[in-house]
Amino acid sequence: MRMQPRKWFKRGTWKLFQYLPEKIRHRIIRKSFPVNHELIPGLIFKIAETQEELEAAYNLVYEEYLSSGLTEANEAGMRMSKFHALPGTTVIIGKIDGEIICTLSVIHDGPIGLPMDYTWDLDPIRFKAARIAEISSMAIKRSAQGRRGGILLPMCKFMYQFCTEYAGVEIMVMSTINIVRDFYSAILLFETLGDNKPKSHGYTQGVTAYAQYLDCRTAPERYKKVYDHLEDKYNLYKFFRSTDSSKHFIFPEKVPAQCVYPVMTPDLLNHFFNKSLPIFRNLKPEERDYIRISYFDQPYLNVLGSTQETFTHSRRDKRYPVHCQGVLIQPGDNVIQKVVVLEIAKNGLGLRLSEPIPLGKITKISLDWPNSKKIHLEAIPRWKSPELGYGFQIVRVAYDDWKMIIDRLEATFQAKDPGKALRLKKIMGR
Repeated sequence: MRMQPRKWFKRGTWKLFQYLPEKIRHRIIRKSFPVNHELIPGLIFKIAETQEELEAAYNLVYEEYLSSGLTEANEAGMRMSKFHALPGTTVIIGKIDGEIICTLSVIHDGPIGLPMDYTWDLDPIRFKAARIAEISSMAIKRSAQGRRGGILLPMCKFMYQFCTEYAGVEIMVMSTINIVRDFYSAILLFETLGDNKPKSHGYTQGVTAYAQYLDCRTAPERYKKVYDHLEDKYNLYKFFRSTDSSKHFIFPEKVPAQCVYPVMTPDLLNHFFNKSLPIFRNLKPEERDYIRISYFDQPYLNVLGSTQETFTHSRRDKRYPVHCQGVLIQPGDNVIQKVVVLEIAKNGLGLRLSEPIPLGKITKISLDWPNSKKIHLEAIPRWKSPELGYGFQIVRVAYDDWKMIIDRLEATFQAKDPGKALRLKKIMGR
């Protein structure tokens, strides 16, 4: 089939454009994406939480990826992966008058890794940050692509705000094909991960892609430096900071320190990952175990096609991912170091430290729990990871305060009906 003249011209122009110096390319791209501070009427961004919303999002990704050669055809007409079954994965959608016209997924890092781990070494990023997440499965409906600038930038703003203010993400990573790589580096200031060479990505049918990342801790200052001197219609820094979009953004209710927003019920997991596509059937044993311990309750275990007898993982307490700061007093020398809390349980917690400490010694820890008084506890470090992650067994803590924190987090996982985990006002007493 011969390429149409217009498509040939665009592709040829893009190839020539790539020969320009990076600074000039980026300057041209920034001028090509003016910021509309008044969003499209009827445009709403939110988290997908019902079967209908999730199906529409998975179908949109499937249709757009299939037309671009990034996925294989299937009878379900949906594209999702084992990562979408995890409570740490959030599907973001954009709607206009009820119709879903764009989507992306935020996938928290965990024991089974991230989709990009199949192609790139992400360990250097893991050493830099306590919590990373991959931005994946991004798609905009073809019928809405004429308004791409009015949709893509607001979607990126919602993504950034959700990751930084709700999910505790310190570094975002993403894989991009060549034709959009410059957008993320020029507009959102993503940086190249690794040697800047494209690789054949297993999660996109072997299409070559680049690895990029954004450090959310330094992004505000970088945005200010690049954009704050520009006029409003090109000032992404002002756009990201403004509250003008608030009526278009619906963020989830959250309890203090919450960083994951599960919406999957046992019925939804069964519908998508057993009935629609055989994803659970193809899991490796360690992947199945991790999904089990992520949900813990028996109705979820039944959906995963196993019984308690085959559930061999040693964890006894359910663990809840959280994000908050604290300090630790090292045993023996009383040196104080800052820590990041990664997860908590009834009898333990996981911390990211800045310096190594010895295992097996009682350690004093003080947590700056959001919207609360400080939580003081004593705990014994039992294990550590190469990235200075430590698992602690709690030996002393104010029981009532700790129980209240656990109960509130438990409520976010009790999704007895679609979306209940996002509606916490009564549970939180607000």
